[in-house]
Amino acid sequence: MEKKILLTGAGGFIGGAVARELVRRGRAGQVRAVTHRRPPATTGAHLTCVQADLADPDSLRGLCDGIDTVVHAAVLIGGDEEACEAVNHRGTAELMRQAREAGVRRVLHVSTAAVHGDGPHLRVTEDQRPVPVSPTSRTRLAAEGEVLAAGGTVFRPMYIMGVGDVWFLPSLWQLTRYLDAWIDGGEALLSCTTVDRLAAVLTDVATGERDLEPGVVYHADHPEPARVRDLMIALAESVGQPLPPAAARVSRAEALDLLPAGIGAQALRLFGETRWFDTTRLWSALGANPGPGPAPARLVASYRDWYLPQLTGEPA
Repeated sequence: MEKKILLTGAGGFIGGAVARELVRRGRAGQVRAVTHRRPPATTGAHLTCVQADLADPDSLRGLCDGIDTVVHAAVLIGGDEEACEAVNHRGTAELMRQAREAGVRRVLHVSTAAVHGDGPHLRVTEDQRPVPVSPTSRTRLAAEGEVLAAGGTVFRPMYIMGVGDVWFLPSLWQLTRYLDAWIDGGEALLSCTTVDRLAAVLTDVATGERDLEPGVVYHADHPEPARVRDLMIALAESVGQPLPPAAARVSRAEALDLLPAGIGAQALRLFGETRWFDTTRLWSALGANPGPGPAPARLVASYRDWYLPQLTGEPA
């Protein structure tokens, strides 16, 4: 009997990548793809598509019927406390209730290492107590609790690049170009991965090709963090654009004075200090090769067609 997979957030960045990977592996017929407003980007692939809203419990009824594995990638990012609570926490709690009642065997949930709060973070493990600082992160941490209580597995990536990324590398690029200088020399280390690598891991576990212990949290980045300067150089070479001279440096305090009011502190927290999360638990459990590190020029260049229009306004 075919094992069915329920994929939430199938119209989003991560969920869309998981949908593509499932289709690539010939698993489309097994997938019930759940979207809110946007349809899955992977069309004509025989996915069974349904609409639901995590903030509407009635729309979740029956979603998990006949499902073996739930991959929960839907999330609200950037809403106020009540909106995030309704979608990320209460919506996940109701989805877990539906999964239990339907006898779902495996739940995989995509959270974020941002639940650890402000840095700097140097090889932080999953056992360090999270201190979330935003409505999004607080409610995503609460959602983790619902998933773990249901015996699910939690994945915490930090920064994600690739097709669909409209935030990570574009924001880092905009910050660097606006300052026309490197914050503390661009030496901050960032844990990151590609959306395709993350989707491959989720698909491996969802389809049973690899096993992970349930009820466990895993940081889900590449083991090797990327230096900000290396990321930006690789991106600049890919899109053919200049960067600040190597000698152009500003401290975080100086950068805060140069950035527009309201965004400076957030940008500096996110990109101006090291955020390195230890991923030993994940890659040891998978027994898999994580592939090349996230900074090599050839890897960043593989996404040139996606980033070029965003960063330069030129067609790919």
